[in-house]
Amino acid sequence: MTNQNILQRAKGSGLSRRGFLAAATASMGSLALAGCSPAAQENTLAETGEAPEILEGGEWVPLPCAPSCGGRCVTRGYLVDGVIVRQKTDDFIEDTAENPQYRCCPRGRGSRQLYMGADRLRYPMKRKHWQPGGKDFHGELRGIDEWERISWDEALDLIASELKRIKENYGPEAFFCGISGDGRGGGMGTGGGVTRLLNAFGGCVYVWGTQSYGGMPIVGNTMQGEPWFFGATDTQDEFSMAKAKRVICFGMGNVTWNNWMYVKHAGVEIIVVDPICSPAAQALADRWIPVRPGTDGALLLGMAYHMIENNLHDQEFLDTYVSGFDADHMPEGSDPKDNFKDYVLGTYDGQPKTPAWASEICGVPEADIMWLAEQATSVSPLVMRSTLGPARTDNGQNYAQIFLAVGWMTGNVGIPGGEVSMSHPAMMGSKAMAQSGQNGIVVPKNPICEDPAESAALPFGGYDPSKFYGLPYGHAWDAIINGKVIDFVHGERDIDIRCIWKVGTFAPLNQISGGMKGIEAFRKVEFVVSSDLLMSSDCLYSDIVLPCASLWEAEGGSAAQAIGDGLLIYYGNKVMDPIYEAKDDLWVEAELAKRLGLDPKEVVNVEWKQACFNRVAGTQVMKEDYSDYEPLVSITQDDIDELGVEGQPQDGKIPYKEFVKTGYYRCERSQNDPFVFTPRSGFRADPVGNPLGTPSGKLEIYCPSLVDYMKLYGTEPLVEATPKYRPAKEGYEDTFANWDAKEKGEYPFQMVSTHHMRSMHSFYNNVKWICEAFANNLFLNVLDAQKLGVSQDETVLISSQHGKMLRRVNVTPRIMPGVVLMGEGNHFDVDEEGIDRGGNANALAGGHLIAAGHQPWNTVMVKIEKWDGDPLQPDCVKPARIYDFE
Repeated sequence: MTNQNILQRAKGSGLSRRGFLAAATASMGSLALAGCSPAAQENTLAETGEAPEILEGGEWVPLPCAPSCGGRCVTRGYLVDGVIVRQKTDDFIEDTAENPQYRCCPRGRGSRQLYMGADRLRYPMKRKHWQPGGKDFHGELRGIDEWERISWDEALDLIASELKRIKENYGPEAFFCGISGDGRGGGMGTGGGVTRLLNAFGGCVYVWGTQSYGGMPIVGNTMQGEPWFFGATDTQDEFSMAKAKRVICFGMGNVTWNNWMYVKHAGVEIIVVDPICSPAAQALADRWIPVRPGTDGALLLGMAYHMIENNLHDQEFLDTYVSGFDADHMPEGSDPKDNFKDYVLGTYDGQPKTPAWASEICGVPEADIMWLAEQATSVSPLVMRSTLGPARTDNGQNYAQIFLAVGWMTGNVGIPGGEVSMSHPAMMGSKAMAQSGQNGIVVPKNPICEDPAESAALPFGGYDPSKFYGLPYGHAWDAIINGKVIDFVHGERDIDIRCIWKVGTFAPLNQISGGMKGIEAFRKVEFVVSSDLLMSSDCLYSDIVLPCASLWEAEGGSAAQAIGDGLLIYYGNKVMDPIYEAKDDLWVEAELAKRLGLDPKEVVNVEWKQACFNRVAGTQVMKEDYSDYEPLVSITQDDIDELGVEGQPQDGKIPYKEFVKTGYYRCERSQNDPFVFTPRSGFRADPVGNPLGTPSGKLEIYCPSLVDYMKLYGTEPLVEATPKYRPAKEGYEDTFANWDAKEKGEYPFQMVSTHHMRSMHSFYNNVKWICEAFANNLFLNVLDAQKLGVSQDETVLISSQHGKMLRRVNVTPRIMPGVVLMGEGNHFDVDEEGIDRGGNANALAGGHLIAAGHQPWNTVMVKIEKWDGDPLQPDCVKPARIYDFE
């Protein structure tokens, strides 16, 4: 069957719109955090509205789900004659609290509309008015120019010639290529954030810093003396967390995992502090306390004051395990006046951090601040957890310092059910029951730029002043536009970027803050090339666009990966041939290598089929007696010969073919297994015999090593050794023209941008059914809407210092007054007046250099005006970007 016929047939075989919306609606309920309900799943499968023969002669096959969302849940498709005509999720086991099903969300259920949609890129394309050579590239037309279909040979020849020209004239530092990696599918295609080709060609410039972690990593490393990664050393598993009597969670995203439901069903009280009441908070929280973005630190200091004044804190714990809380426990050689307690009380700066002081800043009533302090100290064990969102602010490092200090005041460290952690809302840290194998792919080393993704050098404490790390997040677009970059302790240096490369890498216009500056940077350089599944924002502003094969089209499938604390190992089959002329990004790199005079095997050393086999063969699971790991799959010589790969026979838990066919292996946990995990229990039991990796061996509230490390960045450190509140740039205080008089300025609202149920970064927001179920409109509080005179679904103009956007509004009580929310990920659609009609939150964000290179997504000031032009169409009826040239 031809690709065109497959697409035509797919149009009539989709999940019915009504069935999809039923499943999506179910996901918003209290049970939805584990996925859609079984009843919704049955409705989805039963309600076809089509000829019954479409379901004849097929089979259920495992599918790879989105690799970047953090879920990677079980997704299965019903394959009939090369077409996935149905999807379903985890029905392998009975759904229990201890071992719940891994059900996929509406995005996973909408994968067919993404992979088989009419807006898939079909052919290589060239921008009409772009010409090679660096002179007639007409960058001002990027984003609005017409497109021409070209052949693969022409596309590859043009790309290779431009790479040669730019390297010869400007050197390898002229290539900017986001991030690197060795995997596959860093978006939804088969690239995986790779820069193998450019590395082998002489190198390129990366971006450094953190996209998601905010100001947490360096603070977590230095104050706790342990490697911080998503809070893995702080967080306990659900069986230990269920022993808590209360959870206080600062921030809670729209998506969470099944283990949170186990904690909820165990009767643990959950309090959520967040500007928005997300679907997860709706389902989990016993109480929601709204707080202004970027002011959580002030709230915490108000809590600390109430604790100290009423002797609610755990002084014995602080005396034994913590350095720097009060003057009597400061490190030798430090000024005793710099202790945290006296800062909170205002002993030396004259400003007591009272609940009244905090309330004026954070917007939480004084009584609620005192109540929250009492909730944090009246029970034990207690979990105090911060998710990533509150630290995605200009003052995120200050917040992280304060959060740890106040959390430690409760004494809930190293005891079952006790936890003070900075992590993802879904993260539960347990010993892995399974370990994924290595794929065998070797990425050539970049000779000119250190790879932060590979070495984890910068956010995790390994800065080397002899190395060049590239462009910092928040400053990357300025560096490209102005030709200057801050190079840590070396100060400002020249940088001359001539090419932006997005073949198999992440989506820079969506993932690097300051989107309107990003468009300016894209238009400035001589050459931009992108590969993708569809006409994303980056592709729209490129010169050559390459159609990328999806994960469903990957030769060899999607390699085994252990997820969910190593409890689920999944594998996705190749289920169809690439649509139209789409090609694997690995193939693209190998073909370009030939044209550049490189050995393709040095660029792509392992074919993906072999890489998938390597990973499956190397995956291990825990033995039944928990004594050690053993191979997951048994492999015979016949398996190896049939696959046409290299390998050795081995004995494992299940046959290789069985695992590939089911695509699923489950490791079961229980309350009494030896992997129930309590962070820092050894330190709590014997702090002298089991010291932490800090200079004092203790948890350090007063942490001069943090200041010393921050100085290496060559910018303002933004932190002091003692945790202190610092108003955020473009934070709440900056919304006032006159703070003392409480006179609001030009941009009176604060905007936050979050992951949204309808998209996984820049993917899925083009799927119309998901767009209808989860309209990514501007969340606006009811009281603010009344003052502005706008109603539900009306169009408003949102403006910041950095850009403008039109959006329909969602009037709701689930967001704090004075705060608005936009889900991230929509594609840019900027008109001739510079207004983004696509709803990309990054159009309003303003990237700026923060010392540790994190991105201030949640400190953005905006104004909102009722739009008097034509109303904006809902995204679900907006015409798709289709390029068929037929």
